[in-house]
Amino acid sequence: MKLDIASLVLDSKAVTFDYPDMKGFSVDLNYVSKTKMNDLRKSCMITKYDTKLGIPVQNLDNELWIPAFCKEVIKGWKGLTLGYLAQLLLIDEAGLDLTEEVEYSVENAVTLLTKSTAFDNWVNSCLTDISNFRK
Repeated sequence: MKLDIASLVLDSKAVTFDYPDMKGFSVDLNYVSKTKMNDLRKSCMITKYDTKLGIPVQNLDNELWIPAFCKEVIKGWKGLTLGYLAQLLLIDEAGLDLTEEVEYSVENAVTLLTKSTAFDNWVNSCLTDISNFRK
Protein backbone atom coordinates (compact mmCIF):
# COMPACT_ATOMS: atom_id res chain seq x y z
CA MET A 1 0.00 0.00 0.00
CA LYS A 2 1.37 3.38 -1.04
CA LEU A 3 0.93 5.98 1.69
CA ASP A 4 0.65 9.66 0.80
CA ILE A 5 2.18 11.60 3.69
CA ALA A 6 0.63 14.87 2.50
CA SER A 7 -2.86 13.48 3.12
CA LEU A 8 -2.00 12.96 6.81
CA VAL A 9 -0.51 16.39 7.55
CA LEU A 10 -2.44 18.74 9.83
CA ASP A 11 -2.10 22.49 9.19
CA SER A 12 -3.00 23.29 12.78
CA LYS A 13 -4.05 21.77 16.09
CA ALA A 14 -5.07 23.55 19.30
CA VAL A 15 -4.14 22.22 22.75
CA THR A 16 -4.65 23.69 26.22
CA PHE A 17 -1.46 24.09 28.26
CA ASP A 18 -1.18 24.79 31.98
CA TYR A 19 1.22 27.64 32.64
CA PRO A 20 3.95 26.46 35.03
CA ASP A 21 3.70 27.45 38.69
CA MET A 22 0.45 29.38 38.18
CA LYS A 23 -2.36 27.06 39.25
CA GLY A 24 -5.52 27.61 37.24
CA PHE A 25 -3.86 29.64 34.48
CA SER A 26 -4.05 27.80 31.16
CA VAL A 27 -3.48 28.94 27.60
CA ASP A 28 -4.94 27.52 24.39
CA LEU A 29 -2.09 27.33 21.89
CA ASN A 30 -2.46 26.42 18.25
CA TYR A 31 0.30 24.49 16.48
CA VAL A 32 0.69 25.86 12.97
CA SER A 33 2.41 23.97 10.16
CA LYS A 34 5.62 25.28 8.66
CA THR A 35 3.84 26.06 5.39
CA LYS A 36 1.07 28.01 7.07
CA MET A 37 3.55 29.88 9.30
CA ASN A 38 5.65 30.81 6.24
CA ASP A 39 2.53 32.14 4.50
CA LEU A 40 1.68 34.18 7.59
CA ARG A 41 5.24 35.53 7.76
CA LYS A 42 5.16 36.46 4.04
CA SER A 43 1.96 38.41 4.59
CA CYS A 44 3.79 40.53 7.19
CA MET A 45 6.78 41.45 5.03
CA ILE A 46 7.39 45.00 3.92
CA THR A 47 9.65 46.17 1.14
CA LYS A 48 11.88 49.20 1.59
CA TYR A 49 14.34 50.65 -0.81
CA ASP A 50 17.92 50.46 0.50
CA THR A 51 19.62 53.57 -0.81
CA LYS A 52 23.12 52.27 0.04
CA LEU A 53 22.64 49.02 -1.88
CA GLY A 54 20.36 50.55 -4.51
CA ILE A 55 17.88 47.67 -4.26
CA PRO A 56 14.57 46.91 -2.57
CA VAL A 57 14.93 44.87 0.64
CA GLN A 58 12.21 42.89 2.36
CA ASN A 59 11.94 42.82 6.15
CA LEU A 60 9.46 41.40 8.61
CA ASP A 61 7.20 44.16 9.94
CA ASN A 62 6.87 43.39 13.66
CA GLU A 63 3.85 45.69 13.96
CA LEU A 64 2.06 43.35 11.54
CA TRP A 65 3.75 40.10 12.57
CA ILE A 66 3.16 40.02 16.32
CA PRO A 67 -0.63 40.56 16.19
CA ALA A 68 -0.93 38.10 13.29
CA PHE A 69 1.16 35.54 15.20
CA CYS A 70 -0.89 36.01 18.39
CA LYS A 71 -4.18 35.70 16.51
CA GLU A 72 -3.02 32.48 14.86
CA VAL A 73 -1.23 30.85 17.80
CA ILE A 74 -2.72 32.08 21.10
CA LYS A 75 -6.38 31.11 20.89
CA GLY A 76 -7.40 32.03 24.41
CA TRP A 77 -6.68 31.65 28.11
CA LYS A 78 -8.40 31.25 31.41
CA GLY A 79 -7.32 31.89 34.96
CA LEU A 80 -4.90 34.74 34.26
CA THR A 81 -5.41 36.86 37.35
CA LEU A 82 -3.94 40.30 37.91
CA GLY A 83 -1.74 38.65 40.56
CA TYR A 84 -0.31 36.24 37.97
CA LEU A 85 0.03 39.12 35.51
CA ALA A 86 2.09 40.97 38.13
CA GLN A 87 4.45 37.98 38.21
CA LEU A 88 4.86 38.11 34.42
CA LEU A 89 5.06 41.90 34.01
CA LEU A 90 5.80 44.92 36.09
CA ILE A 91 2.37 46.53 36.53
CA ASP A 92 0.89 49.24 38.71
CA GLU A 93 -0.84 47.14 41.37
CA ALA A 94 -2.18 50.08 43.40
CA GLY A 95 -5.90 49.67 44.01
CA LEU A 96 -6.19 46.45 41.99
CA ASP A 97 -7.97 43.30 43.10
CA LEU A 98 -5.21 40.81 42.29
CA THR A 99 -7.74 37.95 42.13
CA GLU A 100 -9.57 39.60 39.22
CA GLU A 101 -9.13 37.75 35.92
CA VAL A 102 -7.70 39.34 32.81
CA GLU A 103 -9.92 38.66 29.82
CA TYR A 104 -8.31 37.18 26.71
CA SER A 105 -8.13 39.38 23.64
CA VAL A 106 -5.64 39.49 20.80
CA GLU A 107 -4.55 42.92 22.07
CA ASN A 108 -3.93 41.53 25.58
CA ALA A 109 -2.06 38.56 24.11
CA VAL A 110 0.14 40.90 22.05
CA THR A 111 0.94 42.99 25.12
CA LEU A 112 1.73 39.95 27.24
CA LEU A 113 3.86 38.33 24.53
CA THR A 114 5.83 41.50 23.77
CA LYS A 115 6.30 42.71 27.35
CA SER A 116 6.96 39.43 29.17
CA THR A 117 10.09 37.53 28.21
CA ALA A 118 9.00 34.60 30.40
CA PHE A 119 5.62 34.28 28.65
CA ASP A 120 7.17 34.69 25.18
CA ASN A 121 9.79 32.02 25.89
CA TRP A 122 7.17 29.64 27.31
CA VAL A 123 4.82 30.03 24.32
CA ASN A 124 7.65 29.44 21.86
CA SER A 125 8.99 26.42 23.76
CA CYS A 126 5.51 24.87 23.77
CA LEU A 127 5.11 25.49 20.03
CA THR A 128 8.50 24.09 19.03
CA ASP A 129 7.99 20.78 20.84
CA ILE A 130 5.69 18.89 18.48
CA SER A 131 5.14 16.16 21.08
CA ASN A 132 3.01 18.69 23.00
CA PHE A 133 0.39 18.46 20.25
CA ARG A 134 0.12 14.69 20.16
CA LYS A 135 -2.25 14.58 23.14
